[in-house]
Amino acid sequence: MSSVTLSSITFFNGTMSNVKMAIVTMSSVTMSSVTMSTITMCNVTMSSVTMSSVTMSTITMCNVTMSNVTMSSLTIV
Repeated sequence: MSSVTLSSITFFNGTMSNVKMAIVTMSSVTMSSVTMSTITMCNVTMSSVTMSSVTMSTITMCNVTMSNVTMSSLTIV
């Protein structure tokens, strides 16, 4: 898995374009290079994100930019 474009993703107990994480159907998926327009992580929406009272429109987490996401190690449970 090296490249996936998701319009709406949720990582924990989430749906990925109405696709459960246990049964994921994607036409072209590459997990090392992920582009997400609307991302939800741990019930946090990344388009309008507040983490520890910090609002970010363009998010960088551990050198991961959320508008254009590149995750070298992406584990989805």
